[in-house]
Amino acid sequence: SKLTNSDQNGSVDSVSAFPNAQTGMEVFAISNQSQLLKYDFSNYKWSTISINAGQNNSLKSIRFIDPLHGLLISTNENIFYTSDGGNSWHLANNLPTAFSEINLSIAPDNTVFVSGLSQQKRCSLLKSANYGENWTEIGKNLPSIDCDTPYVIAGADQKTVYIANPQLDKIYKTIDGGTTWQPTASNLMLAYNVQTLV
Repeated sequence: SKLTNSDQNGSVDSVSAFPNAQTGMEVFAISNQSQLLKYDFSNYKWSTISINAGQNNSLKSIRFIDPLHGLLISTNENIFYTSDGGNSWHLANNLPTAFSEINLSIAPDNTVFVSGLSQQKRCSLLKSANYGENWTEIGKNLPSIDCDTPYVIAGADQKTVYIANPQLDKIYKTIDGGTTWQPTASNLMLAYNVQTLV
């Protein structure tokens, strides 16, 4: 997508939108210059929202859970959260160090899950029950497998989660919040040439 402001040039890398009673829609975006932008429907222009992401740290993706709560992921694999509709952003608590290749999924009850790689290149899986402010590790009992880019898929509730690795053609499922994991599919990726899970 292209930005249309005369004072905002370039393209959009990530977009999140949700209904708003006053404006009809709220739209946030991350530009290819790593700026967090919000669209002003009254002036038909993009405005920049300040966020202290730190040095050498660019914004990568944005996702809103509801009109008040949203998440930002940076290239340094930090997670920022908002609880006021995107007006202010804060660094999440209890994130592990050297956490990379982050993927995010939201359950119907608004529990947020993120998967990624630990420093030892093991699949890591975190859960937040308060819209991304605090995180707990629930993937410690995952089978000891090599991981390239793990994808987390939320189930119907906070105890049911799938984690998949398309490169290794493996999908695991827990129904007890991560205490136990069972393989649920094999040869699925190869049979259907699946390259991305959303």
